[in-house]
Amino acid sequence: MTASPSVVGALAMTLASLSYDFATDELAHLVLTSGADHPVPDRIAWRLQQELGEEYVVARAWRRADIAVLVGESPVLQVGARAMHACDLLGTASRADHLAGLTADGIRMAAAAPDSSAYLLALVTHVDGPVPHHLREVVRHADGIAAALEQEGTADAVGARARKLWEAELGRFGWPSTRFTIGAGSRWGLAVELDAYLIGPLPQA
Repeated sequence: MTASPSVVGALAMTLASLSYDFATDELAHLVLTSGADHPVPDRIAWRLQQELGEEYVVARAWRRADIAVLVGESPVLQVGARAMHACDLLGTASRADHLAGLTADGIRMAAAAPDSSAYLLALVTHVDGPVPHHLREVVRHADGIAAALEQEGTADAVGARARKLWEAELGRFGWPSTRFTIGAGSRWGLAVELDAYLIGPLPQA
């Protein structure tokens, strides 16, 4: 059973409005200190459950999926999420590793419930650095952020190049992809923004 347009639409609406589902600067704090891979899918699952109502069950983790929408025991929608930093996407090898990991996750997830609609969610973190020295062991990827800024000159330049390279990689697969921008606020003078790429539906086997 595949997802109806209303279910997919609810997911898109949730992503489009996710900035408002966190307290001021809450998401920036969580992403800087732990990453986007837990707080963002957590909040998506809860908001999606509220949007869809009791006709559906939204599971934060189900088999190979990070988020799944079920009717009874049958999944209609699966989402596999992967978090990365903009600085990771500047290098050919690290960018390829993230893409390979994301697609492998998608293949395994889709195989676990081949009749459902399968999507991937790539969460790319942008930090308007540099990270203060005393926070280097607090902020994740501080060294990578510093190296990317040194290479590109500004945080805006890092973000623009990361988006261009990543979107070119996604384009090679020919899968539909939509980018949502999630404002996370700021912490310790570091503004944080996420690009959430919703990729899919993936081809059914």
